[in-house]
Amino acid sequence: MLNFLTAHGFDIAQIEANHPGGAHGYRITDNGQSLVYLTDNELNPPYEKATEFDGFVEFSQGADVLIHDAQYTAEDMPEKHGWGHSLVSQVCDLAMAAQVKHLILYHHDPDRTDDELDKMQSLARDLLGKGPLKISCAAAYEGLELDLSLGASR
Repeated sequence: MLNFLTAHGFDIAQIEANHPGGAHGYRITDNGQSLVYLTDNELNPPYEKATEFDGFVEFSQGADVLIHDAQYTAEDMPEKHGWGHSLVSQVCDLAMAAQVKHLILYHHDPDRTDDELDKMQSLARDLLGKGPLKISCAAAYEGLELDLSLGASR
């Protein structure tokens, strides 16, 4: 897949994620538009980090879209600390530090209800709204499409 994308002019970068057993994130850039995909990534794990927070900030800097693992809330901790997934609040911190334009919360806990996911999305929007930048945010859902040329989701 990567060979296909690079052969068609896409610039692809890779970063090692923090996840038991290993994982990677990707930054895909084309025609000045960039998308960062970081799932299975724990921003503040209790184990040795493959990549520090500042490394993720640099990797995601100025991205049009950041799709990031946001599986947990503070209420899920400490029980799930070390499982390889991030807190919504941590992901918002990353989005603000990296000055991304649009954040997609991804890799939802399969036991969450739609109402709970809506609350997580509202929490993220509240946190992002306290920052100096205007960062839009949505919880990923089946059928979500992003139009990078418009910077909007539908």
